[in-house]
Amino acid sequence: MCITFMYCNHNAPLDSYKLVLASNRDEDFRRETKPLHQWPNRDVIGGQDAVKGGTWLATSTNGKLGILLNVLGENSRPNGRDRGPLVVKYVEGQKSAEEYLTDLKKETEENVFNGFHIVLLELTLQSTNIYHFSNIAPLDSPSTKVTNVTNKQENKDHVYGFGNSQCTSQPFQKVIFGKEKFAEIVNKFNRKSESQNLIQNILDLMKNKQSNYPDPEIDRKAEADMDEDYKMRYSRVCVDISSIFYGTRTHSIILVDHNNVMDFHEWTLDYETKKWIHTHIRKTLNMA
Repeated sequence: MCITFMYCNHNAPLDSYKLVLASNRDEDFRRETKPLHQWPNRDVIGGQDAVKGGTWLATSTNGKLGILLNVLGENSRPNGRDRGPLVVKYVEGQKSAEEYLTDLKKETEENVFNGFHIVLLELTLQSTNIYHFSNIAPLDSPSTKVTNVTNKQENKDHVYGFGNSQCTSQPFQKVIFGKEKFAEIVNKFNRKSESQNLIQNILDLMKNKQSNYPDPEIDRKAEADMDEDYKMRYSRVCVDISSIFYGTRTHSIILVDHNNVMDFHEWTLDYETKKWIHTHIRKTLNMA
């Protein structure tokens, strides 16, 4: 389970960042993981699940970025295919985001996956677009669909939030809370001269452990073993359910300026030492 917020505005002021992205990865604290790195001999930049080799968040130097989120209550297929490669195949592939998701939609109709949302960004010299697909149909629709999120008129502030609810139109309360706070931070600090304040305030938000429960959508999708204490802890932006060794173990922040310079920051929890390890990669994107 994960949560992601982003500001995406190709026409942002020149002294600001056109992309500001923040994401938390929630996972078993003990699961072996490689922190943020340039994957050897591959145009993939991101952390990596050392168990199966996939990723939850990655980018490439050609302006592609992908994020994978699970859907609460939709992980019961014992023979479900591994979702970890989905982001990797996009960022190092040749297909556009829309082409990739259209093909993935067909693949999900033929193969069994547990529930997921996948959010793909496509940064070019002319535009910046966000595409979304979930293999779990929205409540108001009998079928799944590929959506260009940036074309939606309701996002006039260019701020977006994604979580683990069944559909983006009915987000968890923590996504609503976090999106509002993220928008305030971006509005106040999105200038290159304020980059350190921008990063620190976003990181503080991603570490926020305020409960956002009650949440009717969490109640609706809750799995059988989720008692009220579990739901309260799960309703936080930063999840901590230490009793089962589960919670937020990675914070990621990505900034892209108008010179197409990307700063990718990651903080990963070393469970044995209980220390957060910070990694920073700066790359100039080569976009068409």
